[in-house]
Amino acid sequence: MSVELDEIREFLRTTPPFSGLPDEELKELPGRLTMRYARRGQEIISAGRSNDSLFLVRSGLVDVFDPDREAVIHRAVGCGVDRFLSCGTSEADWERVASLAGAERRVLPAFGLHPWFVGGRSPQWKDRLVGFLGNAPSSVGEVGLDGIMDNPPEEAAQVFTEQLELAERFAVSASIHCVHAWGPLLQAIRPFAGKIPMLIHAFGGSVE
Repeated sequence: MSVELDEIREFLRTTPPFSGLPDEELKELPGRLTMRYARRGQEIISAGRSNDSLFLVRSGLVDVFDPDREAVIHRAVGCGVDRFLSCGTSEADWERVASLAGAERRVLPAFGLHPWFVGGRSPQWKDRLVGFLGNAPSSVGEVGLDGIMDNPPEEAAQVFTEQLELAERFAVSASIHCVHAWGPLLQAIRPFAGKIPMLIHAFGGSVE
């Protein structure tokens, strides 16, 4: 069991957002987890079921189905919601976001590299992003900076800036994520002020 706990600890150490935790917390975390093994075809959790757990897949592939998506959209429309923004956060989900937007006219797609996934980007990430942005009306997101991640700050800032440049190039908005990096974020977005609409989600600071 101790060998397996060590393997889980190393997995968490390289997996966002756990990779940003202090070593002492990482050391204790595996012992507080419940480990499950699922067979091929086994359901892990179903849509609409009450859940108070976070599921983290260490190995294998998981299919995600959303059988109630149309019902959810219908209920939201009935409450006055007219448009939905679906943000891609890594290269792996850009195609799925595009498919969703193509199937549902109320969904506006957004494509970007979230700061959690900057380290795993491919050499062709920017060309692929340009392709998705140019293929249909969309926006850039979710992008930004995250101070708890172990990405080199200069690299993260460069990737963020390049995506803001694409937002300006395509004349679209940007949905921005920021955690413990407000100074660098302000420095990065200042050259684009007044040039592109920017939405910083979950900001809890003052007006100033």
